[in-house]
Amino acid sequence: MAIAVPAPTVGAPSRVRSYAKHVLWIMFAINFLNYMDRFILPSVLSSIQKEFRISDFQAGLLATAFTLVYAVAALPFGIWADRGIRKNVVATGVGLWSLATLMTGAAGSFFSLFISRAAVGVGEAGYYPAGTSLLVDYFPKEKRAWMLGVWNVGASIGVAFGFAIGGLIADHLGWRWAFYFTVIPGAICTILAFRIREPRRGCGDVLSPSMDGPIPELAERPVHAEVPAPPFMTAVRQILTVPTMRVALIAQTMNFFVLGAAVLWFPTLLQRRFEMSQSKAGLISGAVLVLAGIIGTLGGGWLADRLLPRIPSARLLVTGWAFIISAPLLVVSLLANSLAVLIPLFFLAGICLQAYHGPMSALMQDVVTPRLRAVAVAVSLIVAHVLGDAASPSLVGALSDSIGSGHKDTLGQHLGTALQFTLPPMILAAGIVCFLGLRYVKQDTDAAEQPMAV
Repeated sequence: MAIAVPAPTVGAPSRVRSYAKHVLWIMFAINFLNYMDRFILPSVLSSIQKEFRISDFQAGLLATAFTLVYAVAALPFGIWADRGIRKNVVATGVGLWSLATLMTGAAGSFFSLFISRAAVGVGEAGYYPAGTSLLVDYFPKEKRAWMLGVWNVGASIGVAFGFAIGGLIADHLGWRWAFYFTVIPGAICTILAFRIREPRRGCGDVLSPSMDGPIPELAERPVHAEVPAPPFMTAVRQILTVPTMRVALIAQTMNFFVLGAAVLWFPTLLQRRFEMSQSKAGLISGAVLVLAGIIGTLGGGWLADRLLPRIPSARLLVTGWAFIISAPLLVVSLLANSLAVLIPLFFLAGICLQAYHGPMSALMQDVVTPRLRAVAVAVSLIVAHVLGDAASPSLVGALSDSIGSGHKDTLGQHLGTALQFTLPPMILAAGIVCFLGLRYVKQDTDAAEQPMAV
């Protein structure tokens, strides 16, 4: 049973707003570190391939190891988050992945490197389900997509720093020091997470848009709810019976497939096609992805929230259009042999690909009751990662090896062709799936709001 911790005090609107923002920025910092740690790997991949003499397929397996374990481990952490103290789950996850990152830098063989990257996935799985559930209880529904968008900007900046710092450190000190760099910030974030005050479940559903605090009779109740979390399989069945949730899972999985391959292989494509150093390719990749991530994440969340009062399905509508628009942009950018063409078009495609963060995260929280929210996130992570970005890096790597038939990948032709055949068709299909699900959104949102089961 969860410990009884009071929610933020009513009658002090400014304190409610201030502490909510305080929590958001702590979670922002953790998300930044999460993605910086995760995406150091693509920027130093060339050095790792040289040292351990591994193929594109084996290099892709390093990303697959992390993602598969991350997805599977999200399940027990999600169950723990729906039954326990969420801020403790977050803190435990941060501590675990920081320790595993230290192991990555110390790896002495491809096998030990593979195991350490898998171990990083265990720690990072503890963060996202619990973090999402915790944050939505600090902000009203009307600001949910924007808030989750801001949170995910931390991911975009973290990706950029991972690319830039990873490549820079690898060129000057060696690839191992790029991983050592993140260990101390991880320890600091672990302490900050343990110090967060746990909000009452469902508290965000009764906050007003002005964030004047929850109504008194709810605010004075403890964190543990009168309605207990259902058994796990019952929770999963309840989540999967929601049509909007099924649509969101399919679309998100397809998008993860595209993002997983694009992010891992983009620096390598630049190095091969334009004969760049690791540091230069990392800096360019980081700059492109962080700007695209910030604009796409904030813009998608802002637009979805603006349209929501008039269009109940706005969150899914914005996501669907973003996916559709990104497909032709990816086609042309991956064909380009000029940086002046490739970079701007890939940047625009990145904006569209990452516009889903706020709207899709908010949508998945809108259509399930508070007691199912962390498990819903865990289920979405399992499906999207196992079938999406866990498979795509190694599949694209294997296709690149197959196209090359053992020959040198001159100017990145083999890798570029592999990306071209897989990414644009997948994201186009994701957009179509979103449009097919628009009719379910209002009924599922209304159904989730009927019982205030917390």
